[in-house]
Amino acid sequence: MRVLKLVNGVMRGVESGDATVLTSPNGSRHHLKVTNEGVLNTTTGTVYNETLVIGVGGVSTGSPITLPNSETYLGQELQVELNSSVVELGSDYEYTGIGVKNEIAFTFDLVQGDEVTFTKVV
Repeated sequence: MRVLKLVNGVMRGVESGDATVLTSPNGSRHHLKVTNEGVLNTTTGTVYNETLVIGVGGVSTGSPITLPNSETYLGQELQVELNSSVVELGSDYEYTGIGVKNEIAFTFDLVQGDEVTFTKVV
């Protein structure tokens, strides 16, 4: 993939590499990618980023976990981390519900003190 090269916030060329995510001072995130035609493709959005700490007794495999602050998602815009490590849809957790959702379920037990972080750009 080709990405925009920035030096001190100024475009300095296009290089091969991964997509870049920039966070501006107001908290909005900018996803920068360059298409095969060399045209800059950007998206900007408000970031939802909340962490849930698992309480006494933990959470059993397959039990639903509700996103904090009544947040909802449709699918791929949601990123989930467990104890600061990104977890994978399908092998580590599953979406629950149909359409607009507000829960996920892990494919293994969570223990007291585990931190689940939900991030999405809307």
